[in-house]
Amino acid sequence: MDGSSRQFAAPMPVTQQADTGCTVTLSAFAVWGGPPDIAAVLVVRCPPGTAPDTERKGPAGPRRPVLTRVDARILEGIAAGQSTLRLASRLHFSRQNIDYRVTGLMRRFEVPNRTALVSRAFSTGMLDAGIWPPKVIEDFVR
Repeated sequence: MDGSSRQFAAPMPVTQQADTGCTVTLSAFAVWGGPPDIAAVLVVRCPPGTAPDTERKGPAGPRRPVLTRVDARILEGIAAGQSTLRLASRLHFSRQNIDYRVTGLMRRFEVPNRTALVSRAFSTGMLDAGIWPPKVIEDFVR
């Protein structure tokens, strides 16, 4: 708006009521009414597949992913290197149920395997790196 450019675009994290949000590209276009009367028209566009009122996928943006207690325990077990059978036994679920939930977590965090899931969880700050076995930080559990 200082006159050096007629427009700009920048990615910006947006958070709305109930802690939903996404990262959007904010575009501002200068509309010249003649100096010193300058106004701006803003256009906000969400990336494909996201919207401010839907759940955000992936680690980018301000919204913290929220896990159920069971999914948090499963993620902790995976981070500690436990097998599907060990997780099923410890959590009193079937092996198929654990596989289903792990697949759901991998899909939700857009990762191809368990190793990448743990890596993504650490990179988003979901897992406390200072303790062993890893624990999901309570802020991420609903």
